[in-house]
Amino acid sequence: SIVVGPTAEPPTVTIRRNQQRLVASSTGTFIDGFVWESAPSAAGPWTPIDNGITGPNNSRLTLNTALAGQYVRAKRPHARVGDVVSDPYGQIAIGTVTIYGTPETGQMLNAYSSGTGFSGNYTWEYAFTRNSQSWQTIANNNGSLTIPSSLVNYYIRATRNDIISNILGPITAGPVPNPIMAGSVPIVSINGMPSLGATFTAVSTQPDNFTGNFVWEWAADASAETWIEITDGTSGDVNHNSELTIGPVHILDNKYVRVSRDGVHSDARLVNLSGSNPPLRAGESDRTYADAGMATVE
Repeated sequence: SIVVGPTAEPPTVTIRRNQQRLVASSTGTFIDGFVWESAPSAAGPWTPIDNGITGPNNSRLTLNTALAGQYVRAKRPHARVGDVVSDPYGQIAIGTVTIYGTPETGQMLNAYSSGTGFSGNYTWEYAFTRNSQSWQTIANNNGSLTIPSSLVNYYIRATRNDIISNILGPITAGPVPNPIMAGSVPIVSINGMPSLGATFTAVSTQPDNFTGNFVWEWAADASAETWIEITDGTSGDVNHNSELTIGPVHILDNKYVRVSRDGVHSDARLVNLSGSNPPLRAGESDRTYADAGMATVE
């Protein structure tokens, strides 16, 4: 019997992509199979697609180049409400997505798509097993990915327009860039509150492994590739301490500052003299900052 009234669940039709196929599914009581349609936009006009299959087994649509750039939907006649139509799916891309590179931390992977109808970014994903049904998105949605150390033993893939690439992994640990790295503790860091008249102090762990001076640098953006050396004072000394005193209005206002030693960089800190300083957390007497800013060298 047909359930009517407020407790009846509305029938639905949904479609998903499985590589070079679309698969339709439905909930409810239907009287016939699916009908596939295509259109140049999500608003139509819609034209039936003849894939040579009729009846209830018509739940799969093999994609071809004629559908590249098109939108596709599926509908199915319901005994009570008539045709139930899925949301439009598209735009359709036809082709492959491939990722290249060494599956090792610190290495860069690159993604490429071959075919027609592709648009938008790549989505990088990771999972603990190759056959996982639960892939998690990595916060990097362009055509390249530098593998972070947190993905050791995981697998990586990329998708574009719902086309899934090959899978690389498991990820192995790459060589440590500097032999004096001590776990997750930064070997060059900045201590001090970023307030007017205060002093940043550069600190390096395992100082006996360093031979060069500290060098203070600035850039307009924390992720900049090019940093400029601050030259209006001493660069520091080999005794693993160097100071940067935050002065009044200065050329470094609203800039980022970091300190380097033997090519090892601290994170960068933006100091805004017009803003307020965050309070110390419980138990803190000082803080090592992840970035640094507006200052003068003493």
